[in-house]
This record gives sequence, C-alpha cells and structure tokens, in this order.
Amino acid sequence: MSVIDKYIFKLCNAAIITVIGCLLTLTSLFALFEELDESDIAYGFWDAANYILATTPNRVQELLIYSVFLGLLISLGRLAESNELTILRTSGWSPLKILVSLMPTILIWVIISTLISEFLIPNSEKEAEIQKLQFVETEGLSRKTSGLWFKDKNLFMRISAFGINKDIVGITQYRIDDKQRLAEVIYARSGTYQIEHQNWMLTDVKITTFGINQVTTSASSSRIWSNSISPDMLASQAFIEPKKMSLMELTLQINYLDDQNIAKSQYSIAFWSRLLEPLAYIGLALYSIAILLGPMRETSAGSRIAVGVFSGLGFMYLKNLFSPMVGVFGLPAILAILIPIAIVYLIALRLIQRNA
Repeated sequence: MSVIDKYIFKLCNAAIITVIGCLLTLTSLFALFEELDESDIAYGFWDAANYILATTPNRVQELLIYSVFLGLLISLGRLAESNELTILRTSGWSPLKILVSLMPTILIWVIISTLISEFLIPNSEKEAEIQKLQFVETEGLSRKTSGLWFKDKNLFMRISAFGINKDIVGITQYRIDDKQRLAEVIYARSGTYQIEHQNWMLTDVKITTFGINQVTTSASSSRIWSNSISPDMLASQAFIEPKKMSLMELTLQINYLDDQNIAKSQYSIAFWSRLLEPLAYIGLALYSIAILLGPMRETSAGSRIAVGVFSGLGFMYLKNLFSPMVGVFGLPAILAILIPIAIVYLIALRLIQRNA
C-alpha cells in the first residue's frame, strides 16, 4: 500500500466511523423513545435500554452500507476541496484507480458487515425479543398476540407461545384430508423437541375427529408430531425477520419452505441481498467517485451530505420497489437484488464518462 493509499484509507475510515457514530446515536435515541411508549410497570426504562442495547447490532447493520457511502463521499469531498483529488487526476489517477485505492476500506467494512449479520444479529435479536415478551406477558411465556402459524403438508398448526426452555405452548393442529375438508383438530398443552428422534413430543393432547356423520373426541397424555424442524428454526420464524437471519438460517428456512411448498420470497430476497451485498458496496463507492468528478467537487460539505443522504434513500427505495415483485410477479429474487445495484453502476459509469 502506497503512502497515498494509506492516507486515503485513514481519511475514509475516520469519516465512516464518525458517520456511523452519529447515525447510530440518533436511531438508538429514537428507538428508545419508541420503546418507552410501550413501558408499563413490568417493562421499565432499564428494560427498554437493555432491549435497545441488545438490538444495536441490527441497527449498525442497517446503517452500515449507507454510512460507508456517506463516509466515502465526505472524505473524497475533502480531497476535492483541498484540490488533492485534482492533483491525483492530473497525476494519472483514473476513476478505476481511485476505486482500487478504496477497496481496502470497502473490504474491511464488508467483513464487519458479514460478521455482524452472521454471528451477532441472529442471537442478539432472538434473545432481545424473547426477553422483552417475557416482561410484557404473563407466566414467563414468550407470546405473539396472534400466535405463530405453520404449514406441515396437510397440517396447519398454530403455536400460542414459546417457553423459556425452547418448548412450545398452546399448540392447535388442523389436519386437512385429500378433499380439503377438516378431518381432525388436535390441541396440546405443550411440546418438547426430541433431538435423538428429530421430532416433537406433544403432551396433554385432546383430539377431535370429524367423520362423515359424526364427531368424536379423545384424549391422550402424549402424541408424536413427526417434524424435524428444530426449536431454533421455530424461534427464528417467530421472532426474527428474514433479513436478520444468518445465511445458514436462511438456507434451512428456504429448504424447509420448499419441502412444504410454501412461498419463500422474503427468505430468498434476504439470502441474495446478503450474498450480493459486496457488489452494492462497490457500486455505491463508484457512484461516490462519479459524482465528485463533476460539479459536486466544488460544492460545500453540506451539499455533498445532502446528496449522499438522498442518493442513499434512492437506492433504498429502488430495493423496496423491486423486492415485492418477487412475490407478486414471480420475478427471480436474484434479479430483484441485482437490478437496483446495476442501476447504480450504470448511473455511476454514465457520470464518469460525462465528467472524467
């Protein structure tokens, strides 16, 4: 790494860290105020503060790519203000060479993003949500107000709550026959996953069977639910949005949904978004170079920050525009992620051709 590369590296990372610190402070304060609105006797200020602290990795991850883009824009803008960028250009530095000089910075933040999304967010989000729900609900159960629904081939199941020991509580199963008629309703007080058999043991079971001309009821102390989905996968579906899951969890969920013939668009979008994220980092870095080679090199820092904020919002809106097309129009998830990134590249290249 040359002296110039080291200088650019230090300047860019200092700006990125400053941007992340400022944005994270603001978003954390807003999140804390929102949590305090939900406070009651059992869930007070310190509980809300602990929840905000536990969910900080997710906020960092959401802000990271935009913070890197804004940090690069600010640091390169400083080079432009001091005419250092002009000197580099007259010394033979092409936009591609400037991008190569930025690659160590991009690589570091891509690695940080990967570590956060793969190892910190899944566990911290899950634990934070469970602890919060244990405060606001009774009897130490982690509960969703509408329960959690699953489809297991011809079986539809509702789980009312999650216990603190990875067990499930308040299970209602609706079994449909080949003619799409309700054949059986099974209610169980709780269920425990049996690792050695890879199935669930349901306890205190009540069974209602619907025959052609009669309805019969029976009870049993236990019953096997033959499904290998683990408590962690259940908890992930219950408490973690797809975009907060690790690649391994997303792969397991996608495979499970494929087996059950259930729509998987959200999980596929999250999977490809995570996998193609480095391309987005590089594209936004190239875009920051492109806009500073034009009239933006002579503007104030405030103007560049405003352009960076609106550009980041534009990229986010592009992603939000194409993502729903996966479920609505059947657009492949990989294309829904690649198209916004490709648009950023095309705009950046067009600006470079015009201004370089």
